[in-house]
Amino acid sequence: MGGPVVKVDSQIIGQIEKLASRGLTVSQICDTLRISRTTLYRRKRDNKKVEEALARGRAVGVMKVANQLFEDAVNGSTTAQIFYLKNRDPDNWNKATKIEADVTQHTTLEIKERKGMADYYADLETEAIEK
Repeated sequence: MGGPVVKVDSQIIGQIEKLASRGLTVSQICDTLRISRTTLYRRKRDNKKVEEALARGRAVGVMKVANQLFEDAVNGSTTAQIFYLKNRDPDNWNKATKIEADVTQHTTLEIKERKGMADYYADLETEAIEK
């Protein structure tokens, strides 16, 4: 009916935590361990240590990346500084700038009626002579 029974021991729990700390999704962890998602979710439901390993692993991964980001920002990485500030203080470091303006523009256009291209060239000649 199903595949082989997967025994969750301390080695499997350690692997789950390590893989989760590296940012792998549940599907990727299952692929790596060669178990189905259903099996992992069942083991997670039946064994609190599996759920804790996933949560602890994710927390470790986030902590490592956050610490590295902070170190890079403090040590002069402009990209890390911008990312950090935009996420930690978005009210002061976002891209959007609100500009309010009431602009009214009046333009007067002088429209000359022309009868044809001859009139146009005649006007050009007149302007050239006047200069």
